[in-house]
Amino acid sequence: MTADHNLGKYHDLIEVGLGRRTAADLPFGPPPPQLVGEFLTPEGPTVLYGPGGVGKGTTACYLAIQLVRSGHVVMILDYEGHEREWGSRLRGLGASEEELAKIHYRAPFGPDWTARSGALADVADAVREDAASLDVTYLVVDSYTVATSSGDALGGQDAAREYASALTRIGLPSLTIAHVTGNAQKWPDRPFGSVFVHNFARETWAVEAINKADDTDDHIAHSVGTGPHTVELEFRNRKSNGRASAAPQFITFEFYEDASICVKEGRLAAPSIADRVSDALSEPMTLKQIAAAIKEDTGESYREDTLLTTLKRRSDRFLVNKDKRPAKWSRKP
Repeated sequence: MTADHNLGKYHDLIEVGLGRRTAADLPFGPPPPQLVGEFLTPEGPTVLYGPGGVGKGTTACYLAIQLVRSGHVVMILDYEGHEREWGSRLRGLGASEEELAKIHYRAPFGPDWTARSGALADVADAVREDAASLDVTYLVVDSYTVATSSGDALGGQDAAREYASALTRIGLPSLTIAHVTGNAQKWPDRPFGSVFVHNFARETWAVEAINKADDTDDHIAHSVGTGPHTVELEFRNRKSNGRASAAPQFITFEFYEDASICVKEGRLAAPSIADRVSDALSEPMTLKQIAAAIKEDTGESYREDTLLTTLKRRSDRFLVNKDKRPAKWSRKP
């Protein structure tokens, strides 16, 4: 094969748009700042995951509004088809009409979607063109499971590869809402326990509610009594490419009868020992196991006699099973 032939092939590749960069053209140095506080990398996919009803949808609405207020244009791909929930939450959180106009809503299985529908991989090219025409700078997808077409949608390799490829084709930084398996421990390291979903994300956040009374995402305008229904969420950064992991973040949502939602950032108050024990009790445990779980989860150390005193005093929150020794404690249902 001649040098002229190789040169001709090279020029053909340039013509079809493969680019002409060398390593000297690549970005380098510290990563760019996050887009909303400690949340949302600008360099690729962020995955927010937690149990159903914990508050992921409300959080996504809050983050979308913050993105718009910092100059972004957002597109929501709602595979769940919950248009009233998105509309209620965004308005409840105080988005103005001007801000709402910068949050574009698409439902791939909705009545106004007349293009080819299907999983994200099937619609990625159309989404890319639509987003480019609207100057969209950030994508939100709800949710991973419905946006995949493979039978291993709970985090299998084929589904994760398909989904990651679709996001790459769209070419926008993104937030994907995902779930956890029903038997998952609190703040699991990976969505669905899947290494494949974990690997394609640039960053992941696990979320849990602290002292949650009922389903947050279903509690938009059903506060009873004179005060709001308050839910405090804790977010733990389980993966962060190119930067140090962020410290735990806290956001509190207050839901009022008039459908408004107030937001407070930061921890409301230091957790009590009873709160620490409750968070640790994902299953019945001995005092030794409770102490070890709290240590692993928070880095805080408690003596077993201190834990025992707390457990006995808070019989309204905890049960003990003395059928076998050592006794095991659990949360009251």
